[in-house]
Amino acid sequence: MGVFKRFLNGNSSEKEAEKNAQQAEQQLHDNTMGALDDIRQSSDRIIKKLSSIDWETLKNKESIKKAEITLIIQKDPKTGGEGIDDLISVDYSGVDYLNYAKPRVDGIIRKLNNQITAQIAELQATAEKTMLDTSSIDNYIYSFAGKFFTSLDKGDLRTANVSLSGMIYGVFEAHYPIDDSVTEDEALNEMSERLKNIQAIDGLIENAKHITSLEKVRNELIKNYRVFRPKAIDADEEFKAFYTNNQGLYNKISGMSGEEIEKAYGKDEEWKAWKLVTYADNMYDVGDRMLTQIELIESNIKEYEVTNYNLQNARLLSGTHADDKLRSKLSAITSRIPDAMTDLANNAVEAEKENKSITDNVNAAMDADKFIQAHAEAVYNHKEREEKELARETQREKDEEAATRKLEEEAAELEKKLQEKETKEKMNALNKRKVLKR
Repeated sequence: MGVFKRFLNGNSSEKEAEKNAQQAEQQLHDNTMGALDDIRQSSDRIIKKLSSIDWETLKNKESIKKAEITLIIQKDPKTGGEGIDDLISVDYSGVDYLNYAKPRVDGIIRKLNNQITAQIAELQATAEKTMLDTSSIDNYIYSFAGKFFTSLDKGDLRTANVSLSGMIYGVFEAHYPIDDSVTEDEALNEMSERLKNIQAIDGLIENAKHITSLEKVRNELIKNYRVFRPKAIDADEEFKAFYTNNQGLYNKISGMSGEEIEKAYGKDEEWKAWKLVTYADNMYDVGDRMLTQIELIESNIKEYEVTNYNLQNARLLSGTHADDKLRSKLSAITSRIPDAMTDLANNAVEAEKENKSITDNVNAAMDADKFIQAHAEAVYNHKEREEKELARETQREKDEEAATRKLEEEAAELEKKLQEKETKEKMNALNKRKVLKR
């Protein structure tokens, strides 16, 4: 059918017979009712899905009571600011989030009902009406409604919130009428762009699991850092005191490895100083890695949440009036989603790996005695490897010497045999000459 659904009222000429006029009137009624069915079909199932949410029952679910989410909101809505500095992060409990989401869902339902009412009125008032075919988009909106409902039931506020963004964008932006004056190709291009944006938001919803994964890693890092930090501070203070009072010794061991110090000085004060400095450096490096990773994850989460905030509020804050500025803003938001989600998925995987590495380092660094013991064992193993390598080298030299002697012996034996052969041949030749003389 294309991007438009066209309905004709079937007006007849005034000169037609009364019978034809009655038929035309019936045809108009049938067409209007058929158009009404088409208009309501997609919207009705979305409305029914959202209207079936029992908000009070959800508030009493344990999964909701335990759930938490951090949302991006405007610092001061009265200022109307749109920059990053105008936004702040606010922690919501599960019940708080339901109170946040319900009026927005109610707004979606009202908007869908108003769209139906307006379209019916326009259909009845015109001889020929061009309706926007949003069936493909409505399938996505219905899917978002299902994910919203299921996610709330599970207490997965992250997925629920992004699904809410998709519904708001779909109903307030993707449903927005296209002027009848545009050509069929222009309308097709516009609807194709809207569908692409809806599909991008669907990808945003699927990536909610990566944000949840990043949040888990961040929370683990923060928990570990709170335990780790006091020990790191103690190690740093001990190092500063040592450096202040022993700069000469510090300069003496600077740049040397533990193996080099042990060989040069044994396990005297240089060795003890090296252990202190190395431990302090290790604690600093691990702490710095933890903070860097936490900041990176926070940045990913905030960027994701700002995208959700903009999708939810760009149309709502601007009312229902479409303008170039709003369209440009929404287009910029949705166009960045696919690449951003690819980066996010990769970052989530890398964050898991980095967290495991950091955790291993934290476990090693938390106990100075264990750290030093591990290093001492490494030094011992290094010496053991050196001894084994020396033994292997000595054996190789012995084997080479034996092989050389064997070759020399074989050469001497061959030389002896050649000499014996030559002597025998000479004797035979001499004997032959003796026979001839007879």
